[in-house]
Amino acid sequence: PRNNILLATILNSPRKDVNPSYASHFLNYKGVVSTEYLTNFVESYASTALIQDPVTGLRFLHFSIVPTDVNVDAYAPKNQFYCNFRIDVSLRDGQNIVFQYNREFPLYFPESDWDRVKASGLAIEDSFPIIEGEFRLTVLLTNTVGKQFSVLEKDVEVPPARTTPSLDGPFLGYKFETYPRDVHIPFKINDRKLVTDPRKTFARGDEIAILFSVLNVTEGLLRDGEAKIEVRGLREAAPVRRSFTVKLSAHPFERTLSIPQSISAAELDPDYYEIVVRLVGAGGEVLDEKKDSFVVMPSPATGHPIANAKGFALANRFLYLYMLAQQSERMNLTDAAKAWYDEAYQLNPDYKEGAVMYGNFLNKAGAFEEALMVAERLRGDDRRQFSYFIIRGQALMGQNKFEDALTDLLQANRMYDSDTAVLNSLGRCYYRLGRKAEALDALNASLKLNPDQDAIKKLVQEIGK
Repeated sequence: PRNNILLATILNSPRKDVNPSYASHFLNYKGVVSTEYLTNFVESYASTALIQDPVTGLRFLHFSIVPTDVNVDAYAPKNQFYCNFRIDVSLRDGQNIVFQYNREFPLYFPESDWDRVKASGLAIEDSFPIIEGEFRLTVLLTNTVGKQFSVLEKDVEVPPARTTPSLDGPFLGYKFETYPRDVHIPFKINDRKLVTDPRKTFARGDEIAILFSVLNVTEGLLRDGEAKIEVRGLREAAPVRRSFTVKLSAHPFERTLSIPQSISAAELDPDYYEIVVRLVGAGGEVLDEKKDSFVVMPSPATGHPIANAKGFALANRFLYLYMLAQQSERMNLTDAAKAWYDEAYQLNPDYKEGAVMYGNFLNKAGAFEEALMVAERLRGDDRRQFSYFIIRGQALMGQNKFEDALTDLLQANRMYDSDTAVLNSLGRCYYRLGRKAEALDALNASLKLNPDQDAIKKLVQEIGK
């Protein structure tokens, strides 16, 4: 297995003077694993789920990762133990980083819970919106207590969104929890959060929680359609089979129907199982079919990892749209990126970081007049004057207003004189104004900061002729 190979490689590495990129080279993104973590690789098990959220209409990639060992420290004032997890998440298309972020999970729990944590583990859950495509997901999980790290790597395919009735799921867990609809939480659809165990292993005393959605519901399908659920054991001799039907008409009309169901594991013999959900139309035709698998053990009870996740208020939905805009931009999907950026910006034009992202994108896309309008949101913002001047300067340059552009670009360069984007823009601006010596000064300063700029090298040669 890959994790065993990785562990062997790390254990054979020197304990000192190890380049931090050694542990992160296989991640192929800008996460840093310091040398003190290198000998503390911890096996883990994990699961992922692609779920369309009916509240926002967006598709999210959810994941849960459970390290098989957790180091903790004591917090004496409250008789608690604590650990501090951090996730570094990256999504790649080949070598291209499409999206990345990090998040902290400081966890405190009573000393009385330690035996349960040791036996069942801690699950770190998170989710993020994702665009259509095929990607490589990498999640680096680190625990600062004891300097441990684990890795989740998985290929992810996000197919084109369907416009006809179809199924999302089924997703399996061991119980449901209820939360407000306007809060996004991993593995939650509408108001029901599925509490998952990535192993999908149940004891006889467990309830098996099943959650699935019917997408693109029509009034006719709601009236006459149904979901047929079949659970079948995989052993050869007398396998257990259970089936039941859910009438869609039992639910109020929504374009996306979220359907929670539960079955008792006690009704099933110990075995490996497959669960199949079929969406059936009014005439009995199967419109879609999805399945998953799970295990029922002979033991009466088993522990499940304690789930840890953070909620996100959907009043800040615009942040999710910016994430989709960034992903689209990095995949060179200019029209899609423009649509996501515009929707996010319109939802909250006072979000200044969004204005910076949108303004820079508009300049790259050649929408210079729009970039100037967005830049005005930053005019009075003391913290973002550098961004204000560079967005304006590059937009004016794009409109061939080189004297005006030079004024703004020089302002940006006075604030920070080691930005290659500013220096390159200054060089091009000086060149278009016929000021070749100053153009070469700016471009050579940029190359000194970053020699790997072939286009700038070519421009310097052209100016020097």
